[in-house]
Amino acid sequence: MIDMNKGVNRTRAAMPAYLNIKRQAGVTLIEAMISLALSLVVTSAMVVLMANSLGTATRGIHMTQLSDELRNAMSMMTRDVRRANYSANSIFCYGNSKCGFAGGNALQLDDVQIDGECFIFALDRGFNGDATDDAVGAFRRVPDNDGVGVVEMWAATDSSLPNCDAQPGAASWISLTDPNVVNVTAFTIDDSRSIVK
Repeated sequence: MIDMNKGVNRTRAAMPAYLNIKRQAGVTLIEAMISLALSLVVTSAMVVLMANSLGTATRGIHMTQLSDELRNAMSMMTRDVRRANYSANSIFCYGNSKCGFAGGNALQLDDVQIDGECFIFALDRGFNGDATDDAVGAFRRVPDNDGVGVVEMWAATDSSLPNCDAQPGAASWISLTDPNVVNVTAFTIDDSRSIVK
């Protein structure tokens, strides 16, 4: 007689090793905690890198704005200072000992006046050799109402003289720099290397 249940009633110990594997239904608590910790480390590193790159981009934009502000202010000052005390009559002095409209000497219009962080100069804006009817030029540094240093330009169209001690933003003074972008902490005018004193 053949026993049909002979192979069925075998114990687990008697089963071959490859059939003795316990099937896993999920992850253990320790495995889940380790994977969460690794995910947290990787995510934190990514957040730090993104914040750093965004901060670098923002600093780059601020530096560009700062450079533009200072370059524009310097360009305007340089342009006017190069023409300071210019007189259209001086063209007659080129190779001519008797210069000027009436054959006399071409006179310098005026000296550049330096008053602390402010300087004033004459310009022959009308190019007629007579600066008495032209507005003078001036630049100064003043703290605005919030204490931020601003470079201002005298923009009067009449022949009135600028008041370097006037309040920031006073009539005929216009700001060259934006106090939201740059704080001008010092504005030094030095004529020690000037050819004519």
